[in-house]
Amino acid sequence: MALNTFTLKNTEEADVFERRFTEHVVFMRDQEGFAAHQMTRSAEQSGVYVNAGWWRSPDDFGKVARSAEFQQHAQSFHRIVDVDVLPARVLAADEPGAVVGTDAAEFPLVTVARFTVAAPQQKVAEAYAAHLADVPGGALGWSVLGVALPDPTQYVVVARWASAEAWAQVRRSVAWQELTAHADVSYVSGASAATGRSALAAAESA
Repeated sequence: MALNTFTLKNTEEADVFERRFTEHVVFMRDQEGFAAHQMTRSAEQSGVYVNAGWWRSPDDFGKVARSAEFQQHAQSFHRIVDVDVLPARVLAADEPGAVVGTDAAEFPLVTVARFTVAAPQQKVAEAYAAHLADVPGGALGWSVLGVALPDPTQYVVVARWASAEAWAQVRRSVAWQELTAHADVSYVSGASAATGRSALAAAESA
């Protein structure tokens, strides 16, 4: 899993960035080890996008990232955006209403929550499971919990929700508060700017 935050240097170039990213995704979908991705356009921060990409292994992603075509795409991006990269490992996931990487129109809101907590990973995973069990039926499309590879105290939860109201209710819940207790949490929420799965992954889920 890789979480990339893109911040436009000039917010007027949003259309240019989204077009280039769409072209980049076409290339990535064909690469060995690619599974799915979800790009979110922040509703709160103009010019901010967050993309979560899922790979079979860090080695698969690393091989692609070193390729000449990927490097050309990266150079093109860096001309118009600043990029923050967080490599992570998936700890848990749930897909009660939709499949990760599919354009689930009934779950239009995408959220990305990043937090740092010193609790053992098992405790965090258990709190995440309790949070999922507490979510009202029909509110959640899918959710993925990841832990940062550079710093195992950093976590990220990427999810798709039926509405802003459903997400607000979840954030107020005791289960979510226990998951993020004593943590400095940052949130990005907004509409899906792009999403997709590899041809193999799509076939396996069909």
